[in-house]
Amino acid sequence: MFSMSRESEQLDVIFKALAHPVRRRILLFLAQHGPASHKELSQIEPKPGPLYHHLRLLGPLVAKDEQRRYYLTELGWKAVELLQEHYFFLLDSGISRLLLRREFDKLTPAKLGLCMLCLALAFLAWLRVTDFVLVLVAILPIQATPPLSALSVIASWFLSSLIAAGLARVIFRRRARLHEVMPRLAFPYVFASGLVLFSPGLVGYAVLFVSQVLLLVYFTSMLSVGARLWMRRSLAITLLLHYAAVLFYLLISPD
Repeated sequence: MFSMSRESEQLDVIFKALAHPVRRRILLFLAQHGPASHKELSQIEPKPGPLYHHLRLLGPLVAKDEQRRYYLTELGWKAVELLQEHYFFLLDSGISRLLLRREFDKLTPAKLGLCMLCLALAFLAWLRVTDFVLVLVAILPIQATPPLSALSVIASWFLSSLIAAGLARVIFRRRARLHEVMPRLAFPYVFASGLVLFSPGLVGYAVLFVSQVLLLVYFTSMLSVGARLWMRRSLAITLLLHYAAVLFYLLISPD
């Protein structure tokens, strides 16, 4: 009885701490960077008054060491585990700002129309490509007729969205809705398609490499936003699709 009462009290403290985005960001900052001074935490909340207020409300989740730096207590780490497992929100700094396209966090009819228009233009552009096709999340050097090459863009976009949403549901228990994931995943295919349409030869293969990397990066980013997955989990799904495509290429390749 005593143990259950104490656990309930701990959960009350944790949920109170997670109720505000500034406190969530403080917990994640300490988990990612280790002990931090008040000055370092002011990057999250620059006003001293509100920052002290949030640190006080974090209570037993955060403590100070001998150098007056804040660090996570055992209860604080439990709160971070709960946060990472059940919450999702876009970070404001670091590489996340570059990779997570915030303009796609909320889809509007205008953004949806723009995605579909760009995908249609990519489809038309690939009607002149005969050296590459898109298979899931891989641009593969396969000889194909222009119509087949163009259709590979649309087919890969649809199948990748379907499989990625399914994997997010099965592996990570995320309710990834196909109609929310698909429009966002049009962005990396358009981006990659625009870059791959270069002349053949050494320059063409260099551009192919760059476009392949960007396809993987932005597919991971858009899946993270669309399925509300943490970047590492989104990357795991992206790599599964990518290596499945590479395996397919090795199986059909005559060499």
